[in-house]
Amino acid sequence: MLKILYRSKLPDSFSILQDLETLHIETQENIDPMIISRDISLPNLKKLKLCLTRIPWEVVNLLANLPNLEVLNGNCAFVGTDWKVDEDIVFHKLKYLRLSHCCDLERWEAAGSDNFPVLEQLILDKLYRLEEIPESIGEIMTLKFIRIIWCGSDVETSAKKIQQEQESLGNYELQLQITPMLSHVWQQQQQDQQVRQVQQRYFSRSEH
Repeated sequence: MLKILYRSKLPDSFSILQDLETLHIETQENIDPMIISRDISLPNLKKLKLCLTRIPWEVVNLLANLPNLEVLNGNCAFVGTDWKVDEDIVFHKLKYLRLSHCCDLERWEAAGSDNFPVLEQLILDKLYRLEEIPESIGEIMTLKFIRIIWCGSDVETSAKKIQQEQESLGNYELQLQITPMLSHVWQQQQQDQQVRQVQQRYFSRSEH
């Protein structure tokens, strides 16, 4: 296992870590997206946890090139309003996907169930702006567990639709857990988001 903590130096390349099975990166220094390149070579990596890395969603898709990745856990790890997973993007062995605090994610599109063919657990935590879960997730017959924590009501509705879709396909074992977001919490989160946006614009101007 390799664990890279806050403000520690990131390796220039992960290609030398051929035998690595677990990788945890936690940093407030933005990762150079080129580190996750199309020829990323971590053939034995099974578990990847990213915290505060702010990786663009289009770069996240390159993680599908990790042939044995089973667990992807992102906490404040990804940035952008849209995550589009095209037909040619396949996370072949991914069983566990957790997305937490991706506060600006609004739209998640997946071309089909083949994007995540063996997904078993999906946890969406505090994705305040996400509009819905892709319908194609409901076609994944290996799905066993969905947990929704403090997301919008539309996400909750789409999760329930997925459970119904699974039951119509004969899978009655899918468990769905929903922790709804209280209205006052939602209002506070909206205010916090606006404050962060103002701060980002201010610091951006200051840098120039």
